Amino acid sequence: MQIFQAELRERQPEIERITSLADEILTACHPNAVRFVRYYLTITQTRWQQAVHRSDQRAARMHDALRAARGTAALVDELVSWLSEAQALLMAKDRDTISDDLTVVQALLQEHLVYSSSRSSNSNRSGSCTSRPLYLQRHIGVNNLPRVVTW
Repeated sequence: MQIFQAELRERQPEIERITSLADEILTACHPNAVRFVRYYLTITQTRWQQAVHRSDQRAARMHDALRAARGTAALVDELVSWLSEAQALLMAKDRDTISDDLTVVQALLQEHLVYSSSRSSNSNRSGSCTSRPLYLQRHIGVNNLPRVVTW
C-alpha cells in the first residue's frame, strides 16, 4: 500500500501540469469554450482528490486490519501455549491414581473447578479468534472465508 501511495503522490506534478495547461488554454481560448475547459479541469481535480482521499482511507483500514490480525495472532499463540500446558497437566493427572481419602478427592475437585473456570474463560477468548472479523466482512468484502480455527 505504501508503494501505491508513493506512486500516486508521484503523479501530483502531472496534475499540476494539467492545471497549468488548462490555465494557458483558458487565457487563449474562445469565451464560449471557457465553461467547458473549467468543467473538465474541475472534474480532473475532483477525481484526483477523491483518488488520494480513498487511497488514504484504504491505507488506514488496512493498517487497522493488520493491527487486529496481529492482536489475534498473539491471542492465538497465548491460547495454544495455554492448551499445551493444560494438555500436559491433564495427561500427568490422568496417570495418577485417585486416592480414597476424602481430603485428596476434595482437593482434586477444587483443582478441577479452577481448571474448568480457566478453560471456560479461554474458550470465550478463543471465540474472538474463530469469528470472522468485521473488517474482512465490511471493508475487504470477504464474507465466505472458511474459519481458520475451529474448536
